[in-house]
Amino acid sequence: MKRATLVLLMWAGCGSPQARAENPGLQIGVAAVDITPPVGYRLGGYFKDRFANEIRDPIHAKAIVFAQRGTRAALVLCDLVGVPAWISEKARQQAQARTGIPAAHIAVAGTHTHTGPYLPANPQQDHYLPALVDRLVDVIVRARRRS
Repeated sequence: MKRATLVLLMWAGCGSPQARAENPGLQIGVAAVDITPPVGYRLGGYFKDRFANEIRDPIHAKAIVFAQRGTRAALVLCDLVGVPAWISEKARQQAQARTGIPAAHIAVAGTHTHTGPYLPANPQQDHYLPALVDRLVDVIVRARRRS
């Protein structure tokens, strides 16, 4: 989390005194949540079915919220092969309702890991998928509180 935060802060121009002077009042909040699926869950990123038979390392969603002069934006990076549009849309809409950050100001992206869960293009009867959306919303809410 620390390395990703540092990179994003440098990208945002917050690292130098000159950048702070040019961007008065810029506030940043960060948060991370565990999005590890349960053992036995189908894994994505391959052409054949694979299932998680253990959890070696948890996977995370990490959010950074930028706030300045009443405008907020959020970036969420997930340890997933990709984020289907339906998941991103649900998370963005629910986060807007809970944080006031417009859904259009929220980006949700995957880091393209091939050892994360399989996420179908269309929702199915599944307990992990609604929980994943909830966790994405939660990480945005947490980062918003810290901004």
